[in-house]
Amino acid sequence: MKILIIDDSRSVRGALRSTLEKKGYEVIEARDGQEGVALCRDSMPDLITMDVQMPNMDGFEAAAEIRKLEGGTVPPIIFVTGKDSMEDRERGFSLGAADFISKNTPTPWLEVGHVVDRILRFDHQFTGRSVLVFTPDQLTAMTVNTILNQKDMKVISVALAADVLPTAANINQEIDLVLLDLRGGISVVTGLIKSLRQKAGLGLIPFIILCQPEDRPNLLEFFRIGASDYITIPFAKEELLARVRGHLDRIAMVRELGMNVQELERLSKLRDEFLAVTSHDLKSPLTAILGCCQLLQLEQTITGTNRECLTNIFSSSQFMLQLINDIVEVGRNAAGNSEVEPIPLHLTPLLQFAISSQMLSAQQKGINLDTGKVTGEPMIAGDRNHLLRIFNNLLSNAVKFTLPGGTVTIAVQDHDGEVDIIIRDTGIGIPAAMLPSLFDQFSKTSRRGTAGEPGTGLGLSIVKQLVERHNGTIAVESEVEKGTTFRVCFPLYRST
Repeated sequence: MKILIIDDSRSVRGALRSTLEKKGYEVIEARDGQEGVALCRDSMPDLITMDVQMPNMDGFEAAAEIRKLEGGTVPPIIFVTGKDSMEDRERGFSLGAADFISKNTPTPWLEVGHVVDRILRFDHQFTGRSVLVFTPDQLTAMTVNTILNQKDMKVISVALAADVLPTAANINQEIDLVLLDLRGGISVVTGLIKSLRQKAGLGLIPFIILCQPEDRPNLLEFFRIGASDYITIPFAKEELLARVRGHLDRIAMVRELGMNVQELERLSKLRDEFLAVTSHDLKSPLTAILGCCQLLQLEQTITGTNRECLTNIFSSSQFMLQLINDIVEVGRNAAGNSEVEPIPLHLTPLLQFAISSQMLSAQQKGINLDTGKVTGEPMIAGDRNHLLRIFNNLLSNAVKFTLPGGTVTIAVQDHDGEVDIIIRDTGIGIPAAMLPSLFDQFSKTSRRGTAGEPGTGLGLSIVKQLVERHNGTIAVESEVEKGTTFRVCFPLYRST
């Protein structure tokens, strides 16, 4: 297919030529309107891109001259220009423009390539589409019918306002576009827009108003109640097709997006079911392995290498169980199924319970848990199990990454309607490069503890999700070989 580029800028012509030739189009050039008209007189191209402001003959004059030429239909014209005010666009569309592209964008030639493809290669978007047209004017109805039928569209024309809603309700196929003529009455068209959107279920369908120049002051009100666009009568064939094409593109994308959302919801449900089944099927044998290991550890006859192997089996099984639980929790959070059921809770006893659960691990490593600053009676609204998950994870991490003889300090501070839970350790610290991705799922920041304790790489991402579900925030400061501080902040509970 042949494309004519009319522009007085050599660099613009070169950029457009390069873009269009890469797409397989044949390209010819003209330096101004006069030269472009002469080329069209010799051989009409399949499409024209044209600047407006050019010497000798501007783009609007050239478009008018091309329309006068005999020997076939006028090809689509795309104005590529910096002169793209509303008045310029209206004049261009009245002359048969298929589209207007501003040169003020960084790469207008790329947009031109997309529009050219859409016009020349993808006209199948019209085929089979259904348009409901209300106009009391027989000539307008015939014109719209002729233009859209040439594109294999189904046009349903209605001349009486009272017949529009019943017609829309009885059409066997889905309506893709609605054209409403203001000559049927401003109040009538207002009522039709509201009725069609609310009663006929055409909430997302584009509505184009057919109006006369004197109707323009009333258009804003129509946009407020649901109109999508307008076309001034009389209109050129190319203008009608350009507007219809643009809105069909949009509605197609909206429908595709809706189907994608439905598919994502289906896959999300499938994932949840998969996680539920697999976690149960994996947990059952792991629980049995852990139980057997605990029983075998009581046997005094198992010594040396065999006991070491038994210990490895037990710790590996524990790690796998924790990994399964973390993956299930991540799936629940991602699907929004891990709902927070907030109730007023005293924070200090909850935190002390979490500390007591980590006491044995700390003692085994010779780590001191300093809880002297866990005082006061602040209350927050939250889910007890989720809060315990947050505190247990942060405390276990502090113990895991602290060397024997170190200290983990826990403090509670309330201020300005908020409460901070501070967990500070004297451990190995976190490299600065790892801090930005510390809360990412399966991040490469996951490391083994100072005693070789493994990590799933999911714990801190779950903590962050749970903190945010409680309308809280979490921050971290760390220095290698000096330690790490996590600060979790929640809003204080205020009884109403």
